[in-house]
Amino acid sequence: MKKKFLAVILCLVLAVGFFAVPAGASNYDSAAEQLKEMNLFRGSDIGFELDRPATRVEAAIMLVRLFGAEDGAVMDFEQGNISHPFNDVPTWADYAIAWLYSNGLTKGVSDTQYGKGDCTAQMYCTFILRALGYTEEAGDFTYDQAIEKATQLGIYNSDFISEAFIRDDLVALSYQALATSIKGENTSLVKSLVEGGAVDSEAAADFIKKSDMYRQYVAATAAFAAMDTVAMKMTSIMEYYSETTPSLNSVETTFSEVRIVAGDDGSSDCYIFSDTDGEISEEWLLDGILYVDDNTGKYCVYAGDMSSEELISLTVESSATSCDPLFMIDSIVKNPNGSYTFRYDSSLDAFMSNYLEQQGIQESAGTKMKISFPVIETTVSFDYNGNLDTNVTYMEMVLTLTVDGETHVVNYTYSITTDVTGYGDNVFIEVPNLDEFIPYSLPTV
Repeated sequence: MKKKFLAVILCLVLAVGFFAVPAGASNYDSAAEQLKEMNLFRGSDIGFELDRPATRVEAAIMLVRLFGAEDGAVMDFEQGNISHPFNDVPTWADYAIAWLYSNGLTKGVSDTQYGKGDCTAQMYCTFILRALGYTEEAGDFTYDQAIEKATQLGIYNSDFISEAFIRDDLVALSYQALATSIKGENTSLVKSLVEGGAVDSEAAADFIKKSDMYRQYVAATAAFAAMDTVAMKMTSIMEYYSETTPSLNSVETTFSEVRIVAGDDGSSDCYIFSDTDGEISEEWLLDGILYVDDNTGKYCVYAGDMSSEELISLTVESSATSCDPLFMIDSIVKNPNGSYTFRYDSSLDAFMSNYLEQQGIQESAGTKMKISFPVIETTVSFDYNGNLDTNVTYMEMVLTLTVDGETHVVNYTYSITTDVTGYGDNVFIEVPNLDEFIPYSLPTV
C-alpha cells in the first residue's frame, strides 16, 4: 500500500508539472536573478516580491527596458523632452510612463489617470508584442488576441503562467521574450538589446548562449511539435530506494505504446497500450469517450474535454517530446551526434512545494511532506532525415515524509525512453467492439 501511495505521488508530480500552476506563489526565482544580472529586473528594497500581483506601472517599466530605451527615457524626461498628463504616477516611474505615452505605446484609464491597478497577462503580452515589433496598426494582432499571438510565438504557455498573473509570471514572460526573434528578423530580442547598448554583452553572454541553443532545438523539433498524427513506444523504469523503509525498495518497469490520429474536424483519437510488470491495459479515447480494457474488465467513461495529450500525460506520465519554456531550463547542450541534452532548474521544486502547501498536503495533522528534484535531464535525438527519433528523460526525486514524528525518506530514479515509430498516414488505430464496454460510474456516498 505504501509503495502504491508513492507511485501516485510521482504521477502527481509529473501531472502538476504540466497542468497546475499554483496561484500567488513564486516559481521562477532563477529567471529573476538572470534578468537582474542583465539589469532588466531589479525588484524592490525587500527583494523580488515575485509572489504578489504585478502592477500596470511595473509592467510599463519592464516594457521600456525591453525596448532598450530606459537610459534615453530618463534623460529625455529630465530634460523636459517627454511628459505625460497623468497625476497618479509615482515619481520613480514618471520617465517610463512619459516615454511610452510620448511614443503612443500606452494610454491611461482616463485623461488624467494612468491607473494603479494590476497588470493582466493580456496586457503584458500586448506590451511584449510591441517590444518585438508587432503592432495593432499593422494588423499583426488585436488586444483581444494578444495572448493567442504570444502563444503562437512561443512566449506564452498557459500551463506555466498562473491566472492571477503575479510578478513571477511577468519575469517568466520577459525571460521567454528575450529569446524570441524580432518581427521580420532572425535576431533575438536580447541580441537586439545588446547591439543597441541597452544590455551589457558580458552580462548577457550566458543567456545568449543558452537561448541560441534553445532556438536551435525549437527549430529542430518544430515539425514534430506540429505533428497531429504520430505513434510512439515508451519504456519507463521507476526505482524506489529507502534506507529508512527498506520494504519500499523495488523496481517497476512499464512498456507503453501510444498512437494519436487526428480527425478532419480537428479532434484526435488516441490509443494507449501499457504493460507494467505483467499488468496489461489498453485504452482508447474516441469521440470524447475513454474505453479501458484491463485486469478489472472492460468499461468506458466520459472523458469530457480531455485532450489526447492530457490523457497521455496522465496515463504514461510524459514522453517529454515537447519543448518546455526556456525559463524552466538550466542548461542546453548539443552533443557531437546532433542530439540535444537539457537540464531543468529548480522550478519544479518550487512548483511542488507551492502545490502541496496550497492543497494542505505539505503540513497537516502531524504530517509533513517535502519533494525535491536533484536531477531532471532530457536528451532528444534525430534520425538521418532530421526527424525526431528518440527521447530519453532521467529524473531523480527525493520524498521526505514525516508522520507523527517518524521520518521516511524515499529516493526515486525514473527514466523513460520514447521512440517515435510513425508519422502521418502510417499511423492508425484498430477499434475494438465498443459494445463490450460497460459504462462506469463512481459510487455514490
